[in-house]
Amino acid sequence: YASGVVPQLDTVHIDTPFGGAFLDAVADLKRYKALLDLAEKAALSADESRSFIHHVAREL
Repeated sequence: YASGVVPQLDTVHIDTPFGGAFLDAVADLKRYKALLDLAEKAALSADESRSFIHHVAREL
């Protein structure tokens, strides 16, 4: 999801089995922004991620 100062240039790039696609419809942008917001809320912080990766590496 790329957004900037000029909302008319906001786009989402998705990969499909048939190549890439760019979406710029307002409804598509809202849907992808909501998905990214959910993913961000579920993600570990940078410190937590680093700690988790070190833990997994020690287990290997």
